[in-house]
Amino acid sequence: IRCGPWQTVRYVESTAPLPAYDGHHMALYLANAESFKGAFLRLKADGIVWVNPRFSDKATTLDGALHEYRQFRLKDIRDPDTGELLHTIEHEVRVGTHPLAPF
Repeated sequence: IRCGPWQTVRYVESTAPLPAYDGHHMALYLANAESFKGAFLRLKADGIVWVNPRFSDKATTLDGALHEYRQFRLKDIRDPDTGELLHTIEHEVRVGTHPLAPF
C-alpha cells in the first residue's frame, strides 16, 4: 500500500498464527490533506477510528484530526466486505504537514 511519496507498507498473507497485539504501532504518512481526509472519513464511517487512552491526541472528528492533531489512529484491520476482524495493530495515520513527517 503506497501511503505517500516515500512510504510503502506491505502486508503479507500467512497461514501461521498471528501474534497477539502487544501495544506497538506504526505511523503512516499520507502525502496530502485530500488523501488524509478521504482516509479519515472512510475509516470513521466504518467505525474503526480509535483513540488510544495512552496519548493526549483524541482525534474523533475530521476537524480535530486534520487541524488540531494532524493525525488519527486505528487499531483493527477488518475485512472490508464482512467486517471480520483480521488483525490488531495500531496505526497512526498522519497528514504530510505533521511535525514528525520525514519529508
